[in-house]
Amino acid sequence: MDQLDALSMRIAQDTVPVMVAGGFQTGYKPVDIVHEDEYQRRRDQSKVANEIATNAWKLLDDLARVVREKVPQALDKPL
Repeated sequence: MDQLDALSMRIAQDTVPVMVAGGFQTGYKPVDIVHEDEYQRRRDQSKVANEIATNAWKLLDDLARVVREKVPQALDKPL
């Protein structure tokens, strides 16, 4: 959970809503909002956030695999 909390905080700090095709998407804060050096710093941090997210998905996949093996009836009813 700590890694997911860290990911959530990074996303909140380093992104803004951006209008894309009539809907809002999460995007980097544009250079006209932050200085170029700050933009690059945030871009570098987003790479760290991607690594955290990748690890979190791996851990979730591992957990799901264990649940399927040890408690298969847990998946009988969808949430």
